[in-house]
Amino acid sequence: MIADDGGYGSGCLRRLMDFDRIPWRGNNNDRPARPAALFMSDATATLFGSHRPRIESDPHWLARLPMLIGILLAAFGLPLALGAVLAPTVLMRWLPVLQTSGPNSLLALALLGAAVIALRTDRPHLGDLFAGAALLLAVGPLLQALLGLHPADGVLRLILDTRQEPGRADFWPGRMSMFSSIGLMLAAGCLIMLGRLAGGRGVKLWFVALTALFALGLVGVLGPLVELPLLVSPFGESVETGMGTACGLLALVLALFRMAVGAPPVAAYFAGRPDRSVFALSAVGLMGMLVVGGVLTSGLLAGASLQGQRDALAESLRAHLLLADAELRVAGSIAEEARRRAEGGALDWFVAPENLAGARAAAVSIRIEPPGTRAPRDGGLRMPLGRDGEAALTLRAGWWIESRRTLDAERGDIVVEMPFAPFDLLAERIAALGRSGELVVCGQPDGDGMEHCFPTRRIGRAFERMLVQARKPQPTPMARALEGESGVELVRDYRQRRVMAAYAPIAGSAAGVVLKVDVADLQAPLRRTLWGGVLLVLLVALAGGAVVHRHVKPLLLRLSRTERALNRAQAVARVGSWYASARSGSIAWSDETYRIFGAERGTSINHRRVISAIHPDERARVRAAWRSALGGEPHDIEYRILAAGKTRWVRERAEPEFERGGTTPSGTTGTVEDVSERKAREAELLDSRQKLRELAAHHEKLREEERTHIAREIHDEFGQHLTALRMEAALLQLQFGEDHPALAQRVSVMKKSIDRTIQVVRGVASSLRPAALDLGLGSAAEWLVGEFSTRSGVHCELSQPEQELELDDARATVVFRILQESLTNISRHAGASRVEVDIFQLDENVVLEVRDDGGGFDLDEVRGKKTFGLMGIRERARMFGGSARFSSRPGAGTSLRVEIPLKDENAEGVMP
Repeated sequence: MIADDGGYGSGCLRRLMDFDRIPWRGNNNDRPARPAALFMSDATATLFGSHRPRIESDPHWLARLPMLIGILLAAFGLPLALGAVLAPTVLMRWLPVLQTSGPNSLLALALLGAAVIALRTDRPHLGDLFAGAALLLAVGPLLQALLGLHPADGVLRLILDTRQEPGRADFWPGRMSMFSSIGLMLAAGCLIMLGRLAGGRGVKLWFVALTALFALGLVGVLGPLVELPLLVSPFGESVETGMGTACGLLALVLALFRMAVGAPPVAAYFAGRPDRSVFALSAVGLMGMLVVGGVLTSGLLAGASLQGQRDALAESLRAHLLLADAELRVAGSIAEEARRRAEGGALDWFVAPENLAGARAAAVSIRIEPPGTRAPRDGGLRMPLGRDGEAALTLRAGWWIESRRTLDAERGDIVVEMPFAPFDLLAERIAALGRSGELVVCGQPDGDGMEHCFPTRRIGRAFERMLVQARKPQPTPMARALEGESGVELVRDYRQRRVMAAYAPIAGSAAGVVLKVDVADLQAPLRRTLWGGVLLVLLVALAGGAVVHRHVKPLLLRLSRTERALNRAQAVARVGSWYASARSGSIAWSDETYRIFGAERGTSINHRRVISAIHPDERARVRAAWRSALGGEPHDIEYRILAAGKTRWVRERAEPEFERGGTTPSGTTGTVEDVSERKAREAELLDSRQKLRELAAHHEKLREEERTHIAREIHDEFGQHLTALRMEAALLQLQFGEDHPALAQRVSVMKKSIDRTIQVVRGVASSLRPAALDLGLGSAAEWLVGEFSTRSGVHCELSQPEQELELDDARATVVFRILQESLTNISRHAGASRVEVDIFQLDENVVLEVRDDGGGFDLDEVRGKKTFGLMGIRERARMFGGSARFSSRPGAGTSLRVEIPLKDENAEGVMP
């Protein structure tokens, strides 16, 4: 919570929308109280270096991830599947990454995407229908691979693996491999099972299936990236899992895992059991790291292995082409000898050269063809090999070389045919490297300006070379060979399999030759070794997860119990805790802190989110406190927040943490307490106190009015009557005193009693309301000080301005009463010999200071006693927004300073 403004990321509060959209079809009694997510305990997360622990990283925008993945798979899978059937050449040219995926695989991914959409929109039956259709599509090719049943290529490739014919114009190379079938079956099964999970065993089985799907997708993506295809079908032709299919499976893993978070049985399985989370995380994480590390290491080994095979293939092609050149010269020499003998009339007298002895010599045939006859005898392809067209290559149950010499216009040509051993040897060598090895020879046949290729091991008939080139944006190895180049490349062939191709031109001709073999076949030994390692990795991962689970489980359970106890204690005390990291800017809240701020548990928290929750009027003050805390000072502050549309008061206390031996804070730990109820009680108390003060002020006003009224009544009425009575007594004494001495004496006593009564009445009237107050505060103060000195014998000095202060009657009365109460307290308790009284105006306030040299008192002791005199002085001053401050200590006298505003703007109460 404490951080500099620039110390945090720009993230804001992300709301969870449509969190649990998986229709639950299990027993409603098994449904737990809707959890927001699958959480580990905070203590468990500490082991993994996370402040806010979860079984998954759960930013709330990921709630829409399954729907997004489903839409993408459905929106792209179906058009791509149809494109692979209807426009394969265009798709192969511009989206080569998809060419290893079968149309049925793409259609299955589209159906699975539609199933995800149906589940997220509360249509479980429709979702089951789509997932079931995808399951059937995945089962079909697997049964075909086991039984070896493949229909003819065509529209059926949308739902089945068909018999591929690469020479067709609508050829599509991708097929659904065995591992693709297994992955799609797992994905469909997980979707169907997700809404029907029940009990811990079902949850564990589901997660095992999801983990297997994750492993298939991960290996399928990583293998091609390091040029080491791992998921290759063991049946028939080597068919690897397509990159597009593997990426689709990984996307489904993310969607399935995110959807599982909202399933009640999954939440119930992990709730309160951090040991299960640790086992799952450690096993899957360890397996993922080992698989990635193993694949990357094997990719390095595969690169070194391919380099050796590249050199060997290039050397083999070069050596056999040298042999082919020698064979062409031999055929040419035989043809020359045959022409010479034919012209001499002794054609039958022929002795084969020494290097053609034995069976090969017996296979040589010599014939004379009529003029204009150039086509091969079996109607196949005849490829000229020389610029003069005298040598040609044919394929007829093996490779044959033909050398032709012209006799004359009438007799025609003499033709020598013999087996072409170098190409037969090349075909045998390339076939020995794997089932995918092929020898491809292309050029321009007789009578046709287009380039054609001889039948290959996979294509059983001659085909146009440009048909293959049209599917590729870059020149093929054969195109390079026909241009006179030679070399070795790792490319995609006409089947879009990744192959190693060695290419070179046939010397002295417009033909080229390519030796190619699938990389999957070349790396079969390494792949078998790697799969053994993968199984070992799986065992090690499971064993490692079990060991971690066994040793960490007791600790995690204790930590979990401690955490639950702490959360309960925080909930009861309404005090939450938090931690802010100075390095990452992340903020971790306890459950009670989430409740106090009205945020959903697990919401990502950062500095901006906290600032947005603080009341706008409080933000500047809170920022200032935070900046002080960043300097290393602990802070304790109360402020208002906006939580769930309501205003709350919180008290935040924090203390920075420093790195060992350092002065820079590494983070801040703090607590936040909900003090809304206390603040409400304080507000009620302040309101009640204010009302009591107003009531006291009103009573004081009434009392002063009553005193004034009584004093005037006593002075005016009672005084007049007493004065009249004394006058009557005086007249009585004058009229009858001389004649009646006893009466005169009695009347004299009566007059003295009346005089004393008059003095008492005057004293009572003055105590109720001194008449001097009518003349102003200064006159009243002089009278009061004089009376105090006379009665107590204490020397009292009064200092006041010469000009009378402009005070209204209410304020003058209050100041007078405070002075009267002060002098009364001094006479009763102080034992002072000297008192100083100052009355003056300071700014817009009237100030009264009273100082004595008495015994003083301890302010702390007085605060705990019922000192109504001192309390009355304070309350009188507060009637008009003033203040009264006492300063005293035992043996050092007492000082009182009272300040009362001359105007009513700052008054707390109202003194009418």
